[in-house]
Amino acid sequence: MAGEFCNLLSPMIQKPFQALAWGVALLVGCLGLMRLKPEPGSHRLDQYEFETTRHLVSFVERAARRVETDGENVFKEFRDPKGPWLDSESSLYLFAYDTNGVCLFHPVEMALQGRNLSDLRDVHGKRMIPAIAGIPDRGWVHYCWARPEGSSRSGKTSYVVRARAPDGRVYNLGAGLYDVQIEKAFVRNTVDRAAELLAREGDKAVQKLRDPANEFTFLDNYIFVLGMDGMAIVDPSFENAPFRNFSDFQDSNGKKPFP
Repeated sequence: MAGEFCNLLSPMIQKPFQALAWGVALLVGCLGLMRLKPEPGSHRLDQYEFETTRHLVSFVERAARRVETDGENVFKEFRDPKGPWLDSESSLYLFAYDTNGVCLFHPVEMALQGRNLSDLRDVHGKRMIPAIAGIPDRGWVHYCWARPEGSSRSGKTSYVVRARAPDGRVYNLGAGLYDVQIEKAFVRNTVDRAAELLAREGDKAVQKLRDPANEFTFLDNYIFVLGMDGMAIVDPSFENAPFRNFSDFQDSNGKKPFP
């Protein structure tokens, strides 16, 4: 099987929170081991493996530059079905929120504009709008959302950039695609954000990570937390068997990921 286990230990957690080790389990097959160097805030296209991801990032970055130049005047272009910014065939469109979760632009569901959607949840109970509105620079948000044609709800991955218009107004501008292929950068970004939460909030963060609707869970990916003794502190894959000991766990090649 082609699946791999990513042991993505973020360096930031080794300083303020010595007691915990981190990782994300990709539950798609046999266990391997990779290490990735984080690039926070980066939008370099060469860090992404798949062309659809690179296209999405380039699309949003170009739109953000237009907002920074022309402000909300460009929204008329963004909603033009004959223009380059609205693609009904791929369900690709732009959206914008302010930092409080108020929808400022949505060309598909225009009734959402002007409303604070902070309490809006996807089918799994995830509040994705605060995650979108809270991105300080650029980043990824994963959730479940209805397709524009209304046929079904699918996993959606959105890339969001914070853009400041000439009048000083801030827009968290993004666009997303459905059922995308999982990038290593998605996993790295998720681990780093969870590590920041843990460093900032400590035990309170552990309770948030135990919530199945937390912002870090997407598709078959989730955050787990281990103590330095190998005991599971957050273990979503075995909710009914907490505090498992992973110190002797071995992958299919006989490696111990948690020495």
